[in-house]
Amino acid sequence: MREQAHLRINASNREESMARVLSRAGFPEGTVLHAHRAAASALTALFAHNGWACTSDQCEALCNLLDSHQITSPREVLDAARVLDEQAQLVTAQPGTEPPNADDASTALDRAKCVRNFVNTVLTRQS
Repeated sequence: MREQAHLRINASNREESMARVLSRAGFPEGTVLHAHRAAASALTALFAHNGWACTSDQCEALCNLLDSHQITSPREVLDAARVLDEQAQLVTAQPGTEPPNADDASTALDRAKCVRNFVNTVLTRQS
């Protein structure tokens, strides 16, 4: 695995760990943001591993970019990516929008795991 890919997987691991800590501590907003970052970091590791450029931090956009490199994300991964992006946008939304709750945090952790499992499977096949 290329060094940059390894660094991004490590960042993804740290982000997921932080999301879990925040979830246990009752901070759903932080959980959602760090789960999103864990998934996005994992996806960018695929680009780094293959020496491809990517400029997005949006999970769904990254999945769509992978398609252009003949790596097709399964429907469940695309759905997970979309949900993570939507939840992360709620955290940074304008005042008056309802912030994420504990159920949203749990969903974000599950979706991040789905994306990370996909990335690990692809990286294993490519190694």
